[in-house]
Amino acid sequence: MALLHINHTARNLGQNCDINVLLPECELMQKPKDFYAQKIEYPVIWLLHGTFGDYTSWLRMTTIEQYANEYKVAVVMPSAGSGNYMNWDNYAMGYNWFTYFTEELMPMVYNWLPLSQKKEDNFIAGLSMGGRGATMFGLSYPQLFQQIYCMSAVPIDITKNDINSPFYKRTQNLIDACGGEEVYINSPFNLYQLLEKNKDSLPQMTFVCGDQDPICYENYKVFEAYAKKYYPEIECKEFPGYGHEWKFWNLMLDDMFHKFFRKGE
Repeated sequence: MALLHINHTARNLGQNCDINVLLPECELMQKPKDFYAQKIEYPVIWLLHGTFGDYTSWLRMTTIEQYANEYKVAVVMPSAGSGNYMNWDNYAMGYNWFTYFTEELMPMVYNWLPLSQKKEDNFIAGLSMGGRGATMFGLSYPQLFQQIYCMSAVPIDITKNDINSPFYKRTQNLIDACGGEEVYINSPFNLYQLLEKNKDSLPQMTFVCGDQDPICYENYKVFEAYAKKYYPEIECKEFPGYGHEWKFWNLMLDDMFHKFFRKGE
């Protein structure tokens, strides 16, 4: 695989942004001139990192490159800080990642690199914060993505934000960034609302979680019951013995790639 590092001035972020991209390249027994003249448009996975992660996380901590090479697909891994892939108008010059993704990042890489823009060739995935981001983008733009694969994160009912929760302040900051609870509930960042809004055009969705995950598992069980009742087409899978950890997320890559590309079927 070829590894491309892009550092560019992101207008919607008010700063530079780093992106890593994996692309299939000419193999040993192929003629480079012939291979690169094919003008192939590759399927692409938009792969999002979690809190405290960045554009290097998936490369450093998993075998993502081996899977991308096996399936001959491109993988785009951008940096997003720890801002939940939302718009933060009041931060610095405006750090509007939700807008950046579809109005700047996607047009840039589609036009610079040999990536397919067809819905059936585009997939979005992530872990933890990145799983919520992947779900948010996949549900906000069901016309762009064929499938969503979410690791160790599920939609959360923010109206039940408990002041004693270790995540209370973070959730409250998200609500405040939107302009209050009522605005948040009706925004793209409320995933329950997006499910209802797009119930007739949902992409294929998979949620996976380890049953020893101290951050996600309790919410996962609540969402699983909700999904089974209202959205039986959503697949929820739990894995015994795994926590909120890279060992689990690396293991899930096999399931994710098989889910996306159905190799051998």
